[in-house]
Amino acid sequence: DTAGPEYSVYELDSEWRDQRGVERRLASLAGRVQLLAMVYTHCASTCPLIVADMKRIEAAIAADPASPGTRVGFVLVSLDPARDDPDRLAEFARTSELAPERWTLLSGSDADVRELAAALDVKYRRARGGELDHSNVITVLDAAGGVAYQQVGLDGGPTPSLRVVRRLLR
Repeated sequence: DTAGPEYSVYELDSEWRDQRGVERRLASLAGRVQLLAMVYTHCASTCPLIVADMKRIEAAIAADPASPGTRVGFVLVSLDPARDDPDRLAEFARTSELAPERWTLLSGSDADVRELAAALDVKYRRARGGELDHSNVITVLDAAGGVAYQQVGLDGGPTPSLRVVRRLLR
């Protein structure tokens, strides 16, 4: 919930490629509040809803003159790195109208995806037809990579996450 973080995901030693093909570590995200979700670009069911919730949070922050939107980043980590290479991530960012100054899309090795999923308690498994069954979680990370809040499921909408983001920005 909103208890103080016990660890930072930025301590993980994983390597990722972003939508520009740049190699980076999660620690490169440090310094601002981040909303992170593990999704995949070929998903036709829940992933678009997760991204829509994140975009609603982005819009609410942008509309609030008291909290500059540049202090918040949005991260999508692919659960399907075999199909979500940097070119596919860039195309997804373009077609989903994800502003590159705020949105980072990452793809990594299967092992790195598993490690991050375990650290965030995101469960996923391959299903029939190449689909993935996965937890629907948006994680709010503080500027140091500590888990400040996790919005689990799609029922409550983005309001609780937005409340935590605003608290962290104060």
